[in-house]
Amino acid sequence: MKERDTGDNRSRLRVYLGVARPDHWFKNVLVLAGGTVVIWRPEIDVGPYFSVALRLGCALLVTCLASGANYIVNEILDGPRDKRHPVKRFRPVPANEVSIARLWVLAGLFALTSAGTAWLLLPRQSFLWLLAFLLIGGGVYNVPPVRAKEIPYADVIVESVNGPIRIAIGWYAVTTACGPPLAFLLSCWTLAAFVMAGKRYAEYRFIDDPNRAAAYRSSFRWYTERSLMISMIVYALASLLFFALQVLDSGRYRLFWMLPFIALFIVWFVRLSAGKEAVVREPEHIWERPAFAGYCIGMAILFAVLGLTAG
Repeated sequence: MKERDTGDNRSRLRVYLGVARPDHWFKNVLVLAGGTVVIWRPEIDVGPYFSVALRLGCALLVTCLASGANYIVNEILDGPRDKRHPVKRFRPVPANEVSIARLWVLAGLFALTSAGTAWLLLPRQSFLWLLAFLLIGGGVYNVPPVRAKEIPYADVIVESVNGPIRIAIGWYAVTTACGPPLAFLLSCWTLAAFVMAGKRYAEYRFIDDPNRAAAYRSSFRWYTERSLMISMIVYALASLLFFALQVLDSGRYRLFWMLPFIALFIVWFVRLSAGKEAVVREPEHIWERPAFAGYCIGMAILFAVLGLTAG
């Protein structure tokens, strides 16, 4: 595919870097959440907080680079189908604004820089495995012959596993003495699956034509609005269950105060999904809903404060 002339080199560079979706990297804040949970554990010696902050910052950078590589691969392989989408057809790949060969090189550079930085600055064995899982997960999700994103339910489950992987990256940046709690990882996984299912639901309603939806994404041949909504309810309930199990296991009972706030987030998100909101279909639009964005930030702060003071 030939690239269309996009003007001077600086604007062209912005187009190429934009394919890595830096506006989506805010999701990597889960790395910081993983590190925060470690700090709650008084039995774990994490060292000076300045050192912890440096390691978490490095882990965040490494994760952003690996995510960028996955997003580029996603854009390349989704290009032909994105041409059938009413909004995504204007992205650089389906609009023929970039060279596919150069994008493959850029994806390789992102992945190698991520792995090299982790090798030099972070616990080597743990981080290389986690980065491998992140990159392999992106491959399973995007690359034929598996291409899980075209398989109903597997698309949500495989993509949402990036949530607990990011949590684990933050955890191991702070300590390698033990692993993160299983119930906490499962709670993050199922909550991420709820969000992903909501994205599918909003997207399906936005296209508003089963045949066009199926032509754009094969999994939509099997999904219906009803089945997607049911899956959202199942994932949400599972997330609340695993969260409660984690609180009981850790003994930090004040974290139960999070449950009504999580429940309100779930209700709010479902309402946005039913309204075909762009903030659900494309998470980078979250800042266009300042009340919802502020609520999410407030929940994160409350979670950190309750965890640090819980007993």
